[in-house]
Amino acid sequence: MKKEGTRARFTQVRTAVLCGLLLSFANDDIRAADAAPGPSLQGRGEHFVLTIEPELEPIKINRMHRWRLHLRRLDGTPVNDAQISLIGGMALHDHGLPSSPRIEPVGSNGQYLAEGVKFHMSGQWQMLFTVETVAGVEILTVELDI
Repeated sequence: MKKEGTRARFTQVRTAVLCGLLLSFANDDIRAADAAPGPSLQGRGEHFVLTIEPELEPIKINRMHRWRLHLRRLDGTPVNDAQISLIGGMALHDHGLPSSPRIEPVGSNGQYLAEGVKFHMSGQWQMLFTVETVAGVEILTVELDI
């Protein structure tokens, strides 16, 4: 009799754990679907302002996507001659992006395109954009919650 009770309890615990895992994965998709930062993402430093427009709205987990970037000086002048690189990660989990985005200039007016942006889990992400120009280097930080 005791063996059957232990087996039943084990089955209940296993079922609860599996349900919890399934809900956790579904919750990641729900939170990602609710995260629609749009063009409000912005990094501001001492010399530059970087505005980010994700092409995928809302941003989704495990989907490769692109961001349109607009780089301006604080006075609003577009910056066309910058080299921009991006690294990102989750400080609370001590890991980086699962991808290596590339950023290239697109035409003029301070426009750039970041390709290969991907998030593999929901939570608080910190994106660090290194902007290099002939005048120097500045790191712009953008925080977003996926």
